Amino acid sequence: MTIYRSDQSDFGTAGACLLLDASLSVIHCGAAAEHVLRQNAEVLLLVERRLYTPKRPQFLQAGLRQAVEGGIAAWSLPRSGRLPLTLKAQRRLSEAPGPQLQLRLCDPHLLEPDITVLASLLLLTQAEAKVAHALTVGHSTAEIAARMGVQVNTVQTHIKRALQKTGLRRQTELVSLILRSVAMPVEFRRHDEPHKQQLCAGNPALVAHEP
Repeated sequence: MTIYRSDQSDFGTAGACLLLDASLSVIHCGAAAEHVLRQNAEVLLLVERRLYTPKRPQFLQAGLRQAVEGGIAAWSLPRSGRLPLTLKAQRRLSEAPGPQLQLRLCDPHLLEPDITVLASLLLLTQAEAKVAHALTVGHSTAEIAARMGVQVNTVQTHIKRALQKTGLRRQTELVSLILRSVAMPVEFRRHDEPHKQQLCAGNPALVAHEP
């Protein structure tokens, strides 16, 4: 059985997906999933076609077996200094013999709104769009001010103007709107250098690289 990678959208969905057979062996690793694995070696590894969570090795396997039996399993894997990596597994309709699982990986740090699209979409200035973008990735007003080299009240003014332009009242509503808008990418943002090694292309062991 060969594990192969694809540069096409993984199984027709936004995000990163892997395909597993009934024995819980990975039979397909999409390009986006490969990228997410490389960025998350501390919490999720693919070795000899098997997925492992170093800190709780039995936790993932139990959930995958539940999904094989027809349920839906979801996990949240805590990461140091970052929001958790989340996973969802469920059976996939297929003409192949035996059940197959689709495992979706979601790394919130790889799904960020496009600042240029955000500015155009909500009629924001570049500074307002940068502040709105920073809010969606979890930064506080103090952190945004430090990153932009401005005062906190300047950041608050940008937020107030963004709310006025969108007709919203609360900061949480603005974040919610952005996360559900066309400013969000269809595919995961790739922020590393292009890599030559095909991590999922039939290698006997997949060793995820550190970010």
